[in-house]
Amino acid sequence: MMQHAVCSPRFGSAEESITIAKRIAAIAVGLNAEGKIQIGVISQLPDGACLEVCGEGFNERTIKVRWREQFYYVFLQDVELPESLAVYA
Repeated sequence: MMQHAVCSPRFGSAEESITIAKRIAAIAVGLNAEGKIQIGVISQLPDGACLEVCGEGFNERTIKVRWREQFYYVFLQDVELPESLAVYA
């Protein structure tokens, strides 16, 4: 799957990363051949993974993160956001 634009300028600093305490579901996201956002497969991110928060999700219950050079949507209920990003909760 092709990668899409890097994290939004508002996101992506070390202060805006989270380490997950348990394995969580994540929905891969990238660009298709026409450059449009394409939702990929549902994966499991392992406990201890450090996720870079990149932006808003596809709805009010998700956020976009990057882990190992791949973008994902994850559910807010599955992650504990830093105080600087509490607006998304």
